[in-house]
Formats: sequence, C-alpha cells, structure tokens
Amino acid sequence: MLPETCKTSRMRKQPNISKANHNPISTRRPIVPSSRRPPRGYTLLETLIALIIFVSIVVPIISYVYQNKQLAKARHAVTAMCILEQEAERIRFDADNVFHKKSRKITTRTWEVICKTRGSWLIKCSLSARLSGEKFGELVFYTSD
Repeated sequence: MLPETCKTSRMRKQPNISKANHNPISTRRPIVPSSRRPPRGYTLLETLIALIIFVSIVVPIISYVYQNKQLAKARHAVTAMCILEQEAERIRFDADNVFHKKSRKITTRTWEVICKTRGSWLIKCSLSARLSGEKFGELVFYTSD
C-alpha cells in the first residue's frame, strides 16, 4: 500500500473553474518540450523559393517599362525629324521668311522649332526640335537666296 502522502497528492482534485469566473491569465498552458514545438520562422528553402517567384514577376515588369520608355524616345526622335524636314522644305521654298523660333502642336504635345541662320548668299540653316526642353533632333542644311 502507498504511503498516506502519496495518496493525498494523487487524489487531489483540480479546482472546478466555472465559465463565469474563468480568468485566462491564471490558467497555465502545459509546457511542450522544444523538440515538439512547431517551427516559428521560414526555412532557407522557403525564402529562396519566395525570392525566385518575386524576381520572376518583377524582372519582366521592369524590362517592359524600360522598353516602353525607349520606344517613346524613338517615336519622339522620328516625330522631331519629320517636323524638321517639313520646316526645312518650307525654308528652301521661301528663304525670305525664315523664323527664329516656332511652336508646333502635334498630338497634344507642343514642339519648339528653333532656326539659326548664317551667311548672306549661301545660307546655313540649323534647325533643332525640342519637346519639354529636351532636344530630340537637329538638322543642318544650306540654301541659296
């Protein structure tokens, strides 16, 4: 037979906690050994997989934006050259009415065309086209009076 002290410690009942006066702070959780705890962080493999997925999504987006920017610059350069060729033909046709600064509006953008002339009998014309202060094209030609 067991000693009296062992019997009382085994027979001791847990206090009956009713839901009305239940205090969650006073109840204790059972201590789980560290080997049985679920992992709290991400493993290196999970982090690398997430990084690969992120890079495979972001890189095409960045390259698409960069290509669109380069395409817009190329379109502006072509538009500038078309404007300059038109203005050069106008100056060749009527060399007496040479402008020094002119604005042209094309597809909601205002282009600034600047003309510099030098000479009297053989005139050297330098045309440049700017959009928002940025130079997109330059055309130099000679014409006679």
